[in-house]
Amino acid sequence: MKKAFAALVLCLPLFIFSQTTKRVLFMGNSYTAGLPDVIADLAKSLGDSLIWSDGSGGQTIKNHAESPHTIQMIQQGPWDYVVIQCQSQEAAFNPTYVQTNVFPYAKILADTIRFSDPCAKPIFYMTWGRKNGDQTNCVPWPPMCTFETMQMQLRKNYLTMANNHNAFCSPVGMAWRNARQYSPSIELYDHDESHPSQSGVYLTACTFYSVIFGKSAMGATYTNNIPNHNADSLQYSANKIVFDSLSTWNIKYDTLSVSFSSVVRNDSVQFTSHNTTADSVLWEFGDGTRSSILHPLHVYPHAGHFTVNLTLYKGCNQQMTDTIVEAFASKEDTITNPKDTTQPKDSTTFINTQIAQNQVELFPNPANETIQISLEENNVDDLHFSMINLSGVEVLAPVHITQSTVIDIRQIEPGFYLGVIKQNDKVETKRLLISR
Repeated sequence: MKKAFAALVLCLPLFIFSQTTKRVLFMGNSYTAGLPDVIADLAKSLGDSLIWSDGSGGQTIKNHAESPHTIQMIQQGPWDYVVIQCQSQEAAFNPTYVQTNVFPYAKILADTIRFSDPCAKPIFYMTWGRKNGDQTNCVPWPPMCTFETMQMQLRKNYLTMANNHNAFCSPVGMAWRNARQYSPSIELYDHDESHPSQSGVYLTACTFYSVIFGKSAMGATYTNNIPNHNADSLQYSANKIVFDSLSTWNIKYDTLSVSFSSVVRNDSVQFTSHNTTADSVLWEFGDGTRSSILHPLHVYPHAGHFTVNLTLYKGCNQQMTDTIVEAFASKEDTITNPKDTTQPKDSTTFINTQIAQNQVELFPNPANETIQISLEENNVDDLHFSMINLSGVEVLAPVHITQSTVIDIRQIEPGFYLGVIKQNDKVETKRLLISR
């Protein structure tokens, strides 16, 4: 699950975003070696956290797809993302080779990831072309002859894999292309003109940080021991390539805007979620009770300060916010015409009119399996008892009551409720706790 946190104090619009943690599995080869550590250090300097593991190196995508070790690593999740990398040249080879030896195994890996965890997202790691092309394979397949043409082949085939399997593409190779054009003095390659230098690893890490966390790496204080001005240039290249073309890289983040407001009326608080598009919600009221109602009305057992959490769920995404709410001691157990409460059709709005000349008692309170209603007067005419939850929904249909009535409440879930005693147009309410 994905989680973002914000805090408000006494309902003031002050938001403080906390650390975001992502769990990522890297399945690659020597182009991945050491990379997760640099991404983790980069994330840490920006206030985030990367938890990671990696598979074996030196592998083609076919080797990974057919490896029991790879399958086991994928199944050891949960992972937010699983990074898939081909051997550095194979995704740029001729179409016959790619159709036979790359695409089918990309499908196997993507399907395995989704079967193991529907919420894990594959990321295809678009690598970079060789510094001066791949001269060994240049004659049989001319696009391998230069960096530019090799990079365009890698771009095309990695995007095909990402689009075919509803996966992200991490456009590392295109970030390298941008840096080569606009910061040519920064050497991205090791002496073999294939593997990354320290600067090349840093540029790759900046690109992955942006893809994984959905944030720019610009301003990061961690530089992988390269000069600060070089780090700034590489951060810029990664930022420009990733965020100028999110749709091109098939990057679509599940987002939720989570916030809520509250109106306090003595010990009852009306909560309103400002997001109505979530699949489900969970309120935690800070007194040990919860609700899955979108806009609940909650009655607190006593005066005090309570930390209220609202968690929204949409697909595989989860986000939470909290606030501190103060409930005051109530003078009477009634709610007087809540003006801004969104009431369900079967809810009731109460008026503060007590039932004349009747002392009504509910006991025990807290209750467990039954409650008993005791009336002081004998001649009671048309007196009924019902129960509603704190969003105003009736959970116990009206029951005609006599001087002493016992009601079975075993089918009602634990929590706070309002007992409603009604006589003609007069209503009295009693707060009731069911505790098991």
